[in-house]
Amino acid sequence: TLQLLSLLAVEKAAWAGAHAAGSTEAHAAEDKDATAWNPTLVVAPTSVVGNWAREAARFVPSFKVVVQHGTGRLKGEKLVEAAQNADVVITSYGTVARDFLTLSKVDWDRVVLDEAQAIKNAATRSSKAVRAIPSRHRVALTGTPIENRLSEMRSILDYCNPGILGSASFFRNHFSCLLYTSDAADE
Repeated sequence: TLQLLSLLAVEKAAWAGAHAAGSTEAHAAEDKDATAWNPTLVVAPTSVVGNWAREAARFVPSFKVVVQHGTGRLKGEKLVEAAQNADVVITSYGTVARDFLTLSKVDWDRVVLDEAQAIKNAATRSSKAVRAIPSRHRVALTGTPIENRLSEMRSILDYCNPGILGSASFFRNHFSCLLYTSDAADE
């Protein structure tokens, strides 16, 4: 949490400095999105959504943080507007599964998955929802990339770098079998 918030703070300071100084790089970009400061979406288990908000308030108090969770959460264009004006939007896996169509309308710089093993099964609603949200960067934070099967790690890596390990069946046929063959040879 602290490392990600630090990264965002450094990036925002550099962005603000470039724009305050009238940087030629900032003005050279013809595309509005190239010069805009776009927010980061953090998707976390419900149990740590509040922790993310408290840590952001503590370590980057100048950041505008929106917590998109619970029954009173923003909907529709109000959510899009609030997110576009925020530095960080924090939500849960359950909420992102319900609100992904609206969240997909926001120009996200980065979508971060905390406890990314939550998407170990690419077929779940939450996994499909986070994959459908476009962003410039994707980050997966996890201390448990594999709980039961190698395919769980493939799912997380595929979120960060879509297609890098091929399809699930290609991975299973070309990589998983190598591990089992290697394990058998070691015995």
